Amino acid sequence: MFQDTLPRFLRDFARNKRLVLHLDADLYSSTLFVLTSVASLLRPGDLLPFDEFAAPAHEFRAFDDFVKAFGLCYEVVGAVNALISFA
Repeated sequence: MFQDTLPRFLRDFARNKRLVLHLDADLYSSTLFVLTSVASLLRPGDLLPFDEFAAPAHEFRAFDDFVKAFGLCYEVVGAVNALISFA
């Protein structure tokens, strides 16, 4: 589960380049947990591809709630079927 592994990973993570975070969490709660966990790491130019963004009750809703809660701006940089990337 993300809550069992992501905090430990982030403690040792040293960011030195553009962040590409491929979100394949599927569920609302999992996606929101990952996004809020990495929020402090995000910088302009980072890429966030989602694998199931077209599911409005899960990844899309989590991203929308995250962006609103953190007051973030984003740009859609690509979309193929249900795969969408944000910067």
